[in-house]
Amino acid sequence: GRKIEKSTREPFSLLVFTSGNYYFRSKLKRTNYRNKCSPNMMSGLPVIISGERKIVVGISPITEVSHILEVLQKAYGLKIPTRSLTILERWREIEKPLRNSELIYDRWNSWDAEKVHVSYVLKRRKSDGRRKLRRRSFKTQEFIDEVVPLRVLEEEDFRRIYEKDDEAFRFIESVRRHFIDLENLSDVNSRLEEEENKIIGLITEVKNTKDSQKYETKDKESLKALESEIKIQKRDNAGLNALIQVNADKIDYLRETLRAKNGDIRELEYDYNVVEKESRKLEKQYKKLLNLRICDEEDDPSSSGFSSAVSYDNDSSLDEASETFV
Repeated sequence: GRKIEKSTREPFSLLVFTSGNYYFRSKLKRTNYRNKCSPNMMSGLPVIISGERKIVVGISPITEVSHILEVLQKAYGLKIPTRSLTILERWREIEKPLRNSELIYDRWNSWDAEKVHVSYVLKRRKSDGRRKLRRRSFKTQEFIDEVVPLRVLEEEDFRRIYEKDDEAFRFIESVRRHFIDLENLSDVNSRLEEEENKIIGLITEVKNTKDSQKYETKDKESLKALESEIKIQKRDNAGLNALIQVNADKIDYLRETLRAKNGDIRELEYDYNVVEKESRKLEKQYKKLLNLRICDEEDDPSSSGFSSAVSYDNDSSLDEASETFV
């Protein structure tokens, strides 16, 4: 059967639902919080761990992402420190990392009807050198929260977003051309290696003939010419190898820049979806205000002069309210 381990000291705890059992995990820091929590605090939070979908229940308005990481770490006996773990918020095919200090309750409830398409994925942070240093420097910076303007986007705003997308695609096309150049250079390098092997074979043959037979002056001159050509080929090969190495470093830098641009594109698509969602809400609220205004004018048909004055005042107040709302 299912067992629930409850805390006798704290009123609320986080529970992880997995294979028919509830396990008691990390306690919340506040004790006198019973009257402030809503009935939705026990709604399940879907978390994907190694491809398996788990449910974390018991979240409250003071639950942070770090609390959920501690719960999952204790539940599955992970020896990885929490600073090396992170939670990604996945909406359809868009993912976004969350800060450890971010409150998860309001963020989860803000999705409303889109909750069926939202899940949270437990990931391990990558520890490769340069990227790790970049992420640490990003942590030291001040975090910038998303600000969604309370207005309906116009065509110029959408055009600006699409222009950014065009710049990103042009950058990707330039990177693709660099990859083509790199492939051509690799083909040239392979041909040079083949020629160098042929030259080495000729040198060995010349040495063998030199030890076994006596050759004339013409043969000596041809041997010197061959050695000079070999030196020239080696010098050219060294220069081409240095050029190939420089191009390989440039390609590595372009790959990293491409990954960063792809991340910016995903964040841009995510912001676009959030803005579109907020615009629909604002449009509904604006229509409700217009309906309220029409109903007030139709309810008092008797007093004509007074109603006109009131309607004038209502129009001015409604315009002021709509301006502040926008």
